Amino acid sequence: MPLLSSATLMTASASFSAMLGAKSVHTEINIPASPDKVWEVLVDVENYPVWNPVFTLVEGKLEEGAKVTYLVQESEEKSAKIPAKVITYLPHKLLNQTGGYWGILTFDHTYRLEPINIGTRVIIHEDYTGVWVNFWDPSSVEEQYKKLAVSLKKRVIEIN
Repeated sequence: MPLLSSATLMTASASFSAMLGAKSVHTEINIPASPDKVWEVLVDVENYPVWNPVFTLVEGKLEEGAKVTYLVQESEEKSAKIPAKVITYLPHKLLNQTGGYWGILTFDHTYRLEPINIGTRVIIHEDYTGVWVNFWDPSSVEEQYKKLAVSLKKRVIEIN
């Protein structure tokens, strides 16, 4: 005989999940270049210091399954070293990375490239979960991602 019924476990799980909180940031930009040209800039981490106002890769390589560490400019005043794992590396289409501390604050960061008639739509999206999310305002991160999108567009146009 089980110590707890499945109904009790489901109720406890739902209660815990509700405490965990969830937020996201999202931005999109259209770039007048093909997905391969945009991807070329997006994954050229050696040149991030030249154009990327948010991320500097300080350790690791962008390849599926790899662990990486970024210096992230979270706002104008605040930066932090953030470890992540590359979950999906699908050239010219998708780069997905995750990290954080389960239950406290985790992130699921995605760059999605979609071909459109004028070039490429770049979607930058990040989901956050964890107890800390309830006390955190991600609006400064969303502003940084908007700057990142504009800088990516400018860089792609500049070198093509």
